Amino acid sequence: MESLSQFVARYALTKKSFPTEAIDKAKTFILDSLGVGIAGAQAPFSKIVYTSVQKWGAGDDAHIWGRGERRPQASAAYLNGFQIHSMEFDCVHEPAVVHPMATILAALGSEADKTNCSGQAFLEAIIIAVDIAVELGVAATSGLKFFRPATAGLFGATLGIARLRGLDQDTTLSAMGCALAQTAGVMQAHVEGKPTLPVQIAGAARAAVVACDLAEAGLEGPVSSLAGPYGYFAMFEDQADMDSVRRHLGQIHRITEVSWKPFPTGRAAQGGIVCVQDLRKQGLTLANLKHLTLSAPPIIHRLVAREAVPDMTANYARLCFAYLAAMTLKTGSVSLQD
Repeated sequence: MESLSQFVARYALTKKSFPTEAIDKAKTFILDSLGVGIAGAQAPFSKIVYTSVQKWGAGDDAHIWGRGERRPQASAAYLNGFQIHSMEFDCVHEPAVVHPMATILAALGSEADKTNCSGQAFLEAIIIAVDIAVELGVAATSGLKFFRPATAGLFGATLGIARLRGLDQDTTLSAMGCALAQTAGVMQAHVEGKPTLPVQIAGAARAAVVACDLAEAGLEGPVSSLAGPYGYFAMFEDQADMDSVRRHLGQIHRITEVSWKPFPTGRAAQGGIVCVQDLRKQGLTLANLKHLTLSAPPIIHRLVAREAVPDMTANYARLCFAYLAAMTLKTGSVSLQD
């Protein structure tokens, strides 16, 4: 029987015929993510990452967005990935709990920039990569443990690059194995509101490039990277329905289910901000507010119910609903400047 990794690799390399809706959504979220990535060049801590990247070698493979410079492909993928996720403004697939375009566009964008592939090939690779990353997330049946935008995003990005390069199935399986060897991303930075959360996206984008480079050069990786006893699902998800990937991959192009964000904060805070906006329209002000409680599912509490503290970093504040609600009540919205 065809293994799960073989099944996914075959889909990535051979899928043809994409509906107009998927193509249009891919264009929409490329534009959305590119805009967020360019804005991320001015985000807090981006300069620190940019300065560090300069030490990693010279080259002109791909653009660094918003800076008018080119760097080696792996470095460009890294910094662009950091910039996309640096402000919590990038799009999300809610059921999968995956920000698919952060890792995928950073990685595939650097590949397209370096190789000058056709626009059609690029769009199709984006759709494929998002399908795979999201299916890995949707297959999980337990709560979020590792930082899935980086872990699942890495596999989607690796397979998207493999498609763009026209790798054969055996080389692609090795690329997936090389991706597994680099898979990383934990939730501690989210809990503490540290700017290392987008570092995990950056690392995944770079790892996708490295995985394909290594496999293409002849390095063999484990071929059971997804369903093996120490593969992706065994190590990074407590519980998962792996057959879900077989049942659903390609049946729905997941790019059509991705949501963009109206506010630069975690998806868990978006509905609460809209609620406060509605209350503000009904006359609620900072002066007449005595107490406000947001009733929401447990995951909302887990992700954005942190206490407001003095001298919060921007990364912490963006995931603090108490701060976001107060800012919304004061100004009517939440923006990058807040």
